[in-house]
Amino acid sequence: MIVFYPLVSLMGTSSSQYYYHAYAQATDSTNDTLLTIDGIECARTEQFAFHIHTQLNITINNQSYPIPAGVGIIPNNCIYWLHTHDDSGLIHIESPIEKEFTLGQFLQIWNKFNSSDALVQNLTDNSINGSLLAFVDDAQIDTNNTDYRNLALIDQSNLS
Repeated sequence: MIVFYPLVSLMGTSSSQYYYHAYAQATDSTNDTLLTIDGIECARTEQFAFHIHTQLNITINNQSYPIPAGVGIIPNNCIYWLHTHDDSGLIHIESPIEKEFTLGQFLQIWNKFNSSDALVQNLTDNSINGSLLAFVDDAQIDTNNTDYRNLALIDQSNLS
């Protein structure tokens, strides 16, 4: 069972065992391909023209997994507009422009920082083995008609 909550909850059953690396960072901070991921830039300083936070929680087979600290942060180099500072699941969205950002964009960044993790790869690629349920603010989303990766990252202060 996989759950993202309250932003998104994903539940699936699978015989696969997922291994999670709690703290991961990009391994090659000089590689230019890391500097823009799915339209999200890695800036030298944090951007605050548009600044919101959203909470992301994952549960697999009733066990919680932290979102790693440092996703989207390349120390002494740059910070992506979507990033985490700790393993609380709080995603910081700090952009020079106000626009809608999606769970899929965050997953792409997370995958770059944790590309050896099968769970992150499967979430990014929407290739979870088993049934999948998604919830936004306690309301179930029909994953047959809605790709969870397209769900907007909403300011947690706007959640009921």
